[in-house]
Amino acid sequence: MSRFDEFKWRYLQLDDSIEHIEEQYTTWMNEDKFMILENRETKKCYASLLSKRGNPVYRHRVRKRFNILPSSQEDIIFFNHKSRDIRDKATRAPFITLMFDAKFYRWEDALKLIGKDFNRFRANVTKRFRKNSIIRTLVQR
Repeated sequence: MSRFDEFKWRYLQLDDSIEHIEEQYTTWMNEDKFMILENRETKKCYASLLSKRGNPVYRHRVRKRFNILPSSQEDIIFFNHKSRDIRDKATRAPFITLMFDAKFYRWEDALKLIGKDFNRFRANVTKRFRKNSIIRTLVQR
C-alpha cells in the first residue's frame, strides 16, 4: 500500500488528527522530487524538478494553462443570449457541475468513485470537443 493510499484509508476511517494530517502534508510539500535524464549520445545527466502540487513547476504549468483567458481589461462577450443566431449562443467557457446524490452515496463512497467517473466524463468531453482545460474541485456539503 502506497503512502497516499495509507493516508487516504486512515483519513476515511477518521483515524487521524487534523494536526497529523497537516504535518504529513507539510512534509510531503517540502520534499522535492527530481527526474534524472541521461543524454545517451553525450552521456551527460540532467536533473529536472518534477511537477508537484504547490511547487514552482506546478505553479508555472497552471499559470500557462490560464494564459488563454483574456486579461481583465478586455471586455469580452462569451455568448450573446439575446441573439436569435445559434452561432452566438456557443461559448468557449462552459461551467459544468457534477454531483453525487447523498441519497445513494455516503461521501466516503463518492470520494472513492469520483475519480473514475470524472475521468470517464473528461474523456468523453475530450473526444467530443478535442482540446479543453478542466478545473476539478471537490466540495463536501
